[in-house]
Amino acid sequence: IIIMLATRPQVLNLFRRIMRSGRRDWKDPKHLRYIREEIPREFRENKDIENEEFVQQLLKEATDRIEIANHYKIPFPRRAHTVYVPQNSQHSM
Repeated sequence: IIIMLATRPQVLNLFRRIMRSGRRDWKDPKHLRYIREEIPREFRENKDIENEEFVQQLLKEATDRIEIANHYKIPFPRRAHTVYVPQNSQHSM
């Protein structure tokens, strides 16, 4: 519980930063709706996590997503690049 007390201000500051950024930087209604609906939902989903290391990992992921969103000018998460190899392909990995 002490660990969570130390992390709580970090989480709240990050949440406020994202929500302020949404009001300030995103004018497209689709982007605003995503920020207003999905960001609070994602934070709520993770509110009971007690593992400090995992919380720090989530904070880093969120900070990285902010940077990516600002760079690409879209608030949505970027899809990871994957290589598609058909099952009947003669290529092996």
